[in-house]
Amino acid sequence: MHASTKHVIWDFDGTLAHRPLRWSGAILAAVREAGIECSASAEDVRPFLQSGFPWHQPDVIREPGRHPDEWWAALHPIFERAIRSLTQADASAAMSAARGVRAIYTDPTAWELYPDVHPVLDALASLGWVQVVLSNHVPELPKILDGLGISRYIARTFNSAETGVEKPNPEAFRQVLQLVPSGSRVWMVGDSVNADVLGAEAVGVNAILARGEHPRASRCCQSLSDVLMFLADE
Repeated sequence: MHASTKHVIWDFDGTLAHRPLRWSGAILAAVREAGIECSASAEDVRPFLQSGFPWHQPDVIREPGRHPDEWWAALHPIFERAIRSLTQADASAAMSAARGVRAIYTDPTAWELYPDVHPVLDALASLGWVQVVLSNHVPELPKILDGLGISRYIARTFNSAETGVEKPNPEAFRQVLQLVPSGSRVWMVGDSVNADVLGAEAVGVNAILARGEHPRASRCCQSLSDVLMFLADE
């Protein structure tokens, strides 16, 4: 990693970009593409997505370098269960639709970059900050970053689908810190109090809660532009 002594660790989903209707929307889109009749809303799908994803068990460290096909196959039963519960689809049709979620969810054109992202990433780069992404995400995260046009700002991406470690597990942050030069100033910026702020602070990294406020976060910003104020004196 770059030898600069100033590093910003960014969360991705909900901090730099978002996918409207998130997983629920991708599942419903896959159902439509499969030609399955469905009147369910995204709100109807969400209760089926409260467990089973790797980040629901951050204490479990998985083998790194898992093949993307294997990673996605572990989620297919979750999607299939939701589809069968909300439609009249049989098991075969539901599984076919479940397999279609991957292409829909990872399509970069379905993701939206927040309008304050480019100016802030550009400003930090000009000030000498090395920028890293640390995300609990899908194997195709690098493709999404490329599609959104922000890869050029990111020195390295630490993606849980590849590393096997989910935030707020301390090891997720330590993997980043191991590659940061000794004595560096390091900040974490993310939209989750537990995964980003408390997770980072547990290993001694200063953290900023992005796009919201919470009593457990001592530093908060509604816009990423405010991040520049926190880092101005660094």
